[in-house]
Amino acid sequence: MPDLKRKLAKFKSEKVELKAGLAEALRQAMEESKKRDAENAELKTRIEILGQEC
Repeated sequence: MPDLKRKLAKFKSEKVELKAGLAEALRQAMEESKKRDAENAELKTRIEILGQEC
């Protein structure tokens, strides 16, 4: 029985680690998405300005 409890504790620990890793990956993905959105907005503005100059 102690072996089973140790294995269960290990699985729970791994689950917590996986959740933390997933949360970090999601945070990074959201940060990258915000950067791309800002860059896209800037590029759209530049395109509009260039279109007005022609």
